[in-house]
Amino acid sequence: MELDDLPQPAFDGLVTTDSLTADGENPNQMPQERFELLCDRIQQRGWVGNAIITDTDGVIADGQHRWEAAQEIGLEKVPVKQYAMDDAERRLIRQELNKIKGSHNRDKDAYEYDKILSGGYGEPLEELATTRDEDLEQMLDEVTETAEAEDISDGVDITPDAPDNPKQPPAVQSGDVDPHQEWEDSSDTEYENEQKLPRYAEVKVKFKDEDAMNRFADMMGQTVTKKTNVLHFPKSEEWSMVNNRVNSEGISSNE
Repeated sequence: MELDDLPQPAFDGLVTTDSLTADGENPNQMPQERFELLCDRIQQRGWVGNAIITDTDGVIADGQHRWEAAQEIGLEKVPVKQYAMDDAERRLIRQELNKIKGSHNRDKDAYEYDKILSGGYGEPLEELATTRDEDLEQMLDEVTETAEAEDISDGVDITPDAPDNPKQPPAVQSGDVDPHQEWEDSSDTEYENEQKLPRYAEVKVKFKDEDAMNRFADMMGQTVTKKTNVLHFPKSEEWSMVNNRVNSEGISSNE
C-alpha cells in the first residue's frame, strides 16, 4: 500500500489563521505556562508539529493550541489539512488524536534527559520539566543510582540464598567477594550515606493559601509559584541543573 492509497484531505496547504475557528468545547486543556512555552518553541524552531486538522468549514478537530499559539505570536498563515466530515466525526477525530498516544517510560525519559543535558540543552529542558511538574534532579538521581548498581554487579549473580535463621544475613550464592566478610575485615566499617547534592536539611512547607505562599516568597527573596517543586536557601547557582550536572561524586560544572 502506498500513501496515496489512503484517504486524502480535501485541502492540504496554508490558510490564514483568521479563517479557522474552534468550537470552544475542546476537553484537552493546556496550562498557561505550557502554552507560553509552545509559543516560544514555535518562534525558536518553526512549525515542527503536524498540520492543523479541520473540517471543510475550517472548524478545528486537532491542533487548537498550535493555532492559538500562532495567533499569539502574530503568525498570519498556518499549515492545515481539511477533511470532509460532519460535526460528530470531527469530535471523534479530536478524541482519537488526543488519546491514541503512547505513554512515557520514566527511566527512559531520565536517560534521554541526561543525554540532552550533556548536549548543552539544560535551560530548555528545565523549562519543559517545570511545565510538566517533573523534578529533573530526582529523575537523574534515580537513573544514576540504577547505573551505579548495574556497574557494581558487573554481570555477577549475587542473589542471596534464603537463610535458615532469619536473624542471620544470607550467604552469597556466587561471586569472588562476600560483602559481609568484606565489611567485617574492613578497617573502616562506619557507614556514611552520601547524598547526590550537599544538603544540610530538607523541610517540606505547606501553604494555607496563595497569600501565604506569596508572603513566604517575599521573605525568602525568591520566586515561588504553584509549579515550584524545590527551593534552595540561600539561592545559589550551585544548585542549578542548567549550569551543573549531578553525579555520584557530587556537583560538577557543565562549563
